[in-house]
Order: sequence, then C-alpha cells, then structure tokens
Amino acid sequence: MRLLKRAYLALLEALYFFWLVKNALIYFLSLTAAFLIVAFIWRIPLSLENITLFLTLNYEPHNVGEALCLLITLLIELSPIMAFVEVRTLNYDEKAKIRAQHMRDHIVVIGCGHLGKRVTNALIDLDLPFVLIVLPEDRERNEYVCHLMEKDIPIIFGDATLTSVLTAANVEKARAIIISINNDYLNPVIADHVRKLNPKAK
Repeated sequence: MRLLKRAYLALLEALYFFWLVKNALIYFLSLTAAFLIVAFIWRIPLSLENITLFLTLNYEPHNVGEALCLLITLLIELSPIMAFVEVRTLNYDEKAKIRAQHMRDHIVVIGCGHLGKRVTNALIDLDLPFVLIVLPEDRERNEYVCHLMEKDIPIIFGDATLTSVLTAANVEKARAIIISINNDYLNPVIADHVRKLNPKAK
C-alpha cells in the first residue's frame, strides 16, 4: 500500500513538472513537427549521421530546405532554456495552484492555528498528500506557514468562504476536508460550500 502511495505521488510530481514546462513542450513538439515537414517536402534524408550533424549544428546546407532545418534545429535546442525560464518565473502561489489542481484523493486543511498545525504535522508524518488553505496575512505573521512553504507544501492563500479559493485547492477531488478554524460563524459557511463542491468528501 505504501509503495502504491509513493508511486501515486511520483506520478503527481511528474504531471506537475510537465504542466510547469507545458509551453516549452508545445514549442519543442511544434518545431520537431516543422523539422519533419520541411525535411519531407525538400526530400532531405534523415539518416542517423545527418540528424547528428543537424543536432551539433555541423551540417552545411545546400538548399533552402536544409537551411530551414538547420534553423529549426537551433530553435529546438533552445527548448531546455525556455523550460528553465518558464519554471523560474513562476511564483510560489502559481506553483501551489498547479500542484493542487493535479492532486487526487488528497486532504484539504483549512486554517493553520493550533489545531491546523497538529493536523498538518500528522499528515506530513503519515506521508499523506494535502493542500492547506490559509488567509493571505498568514504568509507574513505565521512562522509555521513559512516553514511549510519552505518544505514545498502546496498552500492556497485566500478566504475559504469563497468558492474560488476552495476550487483552487481542488476540493472537488479531495477525499477529506478538515476545517480547523475556530469560528462558529465561518465554519458552517465553509462546510456548506464544501458539500456543494464535493458531496462525497468526509
């Protein structure tokens, strides 16, 4: 069971990575298709030797088609740089939302006071995937939230009474939602929104 859980988490991480670099992947695949189309139209033989020469930019073009293929190859080789820039320019909030959207059968914890801290610590110890929802001001005033951010735990900053914030945490696909806010007025409101988004959640 634990092995399956680790495999599932590894799959989520892979999906998360591919989502992060999706634009670079689209760029790479589009240019590869363009390379093959140009090579087909100009009847350029794609032997292993020729492909190697193209990739090392040592191919000497003899016509427009070969020159285009060489240019496309140069652009293809820029894909890793584009992927690196794409990942580096994403801020924490964007990464957290992307990770949350790719999670399934996870747990959503709302609030990070004394109870929320105990719950999240237990989930970390049990190696269970979870998303935390806290207010924006907790980013600065709650040291434990900062600690979780450093551990790369996905945290959604927002008001949990808003459906958009619950959706950002992917409440619809969660197996359980734990409301750890000490507020008798807000708790029923949040619980009502959660039931509408995910009637099967515990």
